[in-house]
Amino acid sequence: MLKSEAFFYILLQLILMEETFDTYEKRPLTYTIILFVVLSFYIFIFTCILFPSIISKAPQLLMVCFMLIGLITTILLMFIGFLSIKTYIKNGEITLTDSSIIINGNKYFLTDLLSVETFAGTYKGRGSRGGVSDGTGSKIIITTNKNEILKKKFVVISKDQRDTLTSILKYWRTMGFKIMSNGIDLI
Repeated sequence: MLKSEAFFYILLQLILMEETFDTYEKRPLTYTIILFVVLSFYIFIFTCILFPSIISKAPQLLMVCFMLIGLITTILLMFIGFLSIKTYIKNGEITLTDSSIIINGNKYFLTDLLSVETFAGTYKGRGSRGGVSDGTGSKIIITTNKNEILKKKFVVISKDQRDTLTSILKYWRTMGFKIMSNGIDLI
């Protein structure tokens, strides 16, 4: 790509360079219960593999019921991105723009920041190795000039949000700002 084409591309992206994401700290009880059942199921399976005598002593109906519940919740967890089960409790918003970050109404200009580190997951509904993502695998760590560290987990709802996030981070990098992504310095 020529330099003039790259400049034109960046200029076009500036028009749409703002995206708001939900932030969260906690998971709802239903999601926690699903995780607990799945974890218990896997512990049960590994225990049965390591100690096969347990299977012969347990009632058959109990074993079958536990296996079915475990398999159903495992499949449920794998495809939770497609379902309407709430997987996070929203506690605010973070807005990324071409020149600032707004966290719950507090605006931080890039000139007020030392660094931004992102750990980007996938967006809701995108397939991954373990099933379908619920979009909650992203977080951002911001260090201000006052050495204040802000950590926020955020949710990427769609591919469009993920593309805008990528464009904003690339733009910040072209402006000479230090961007870390998944532990790798992008500059």
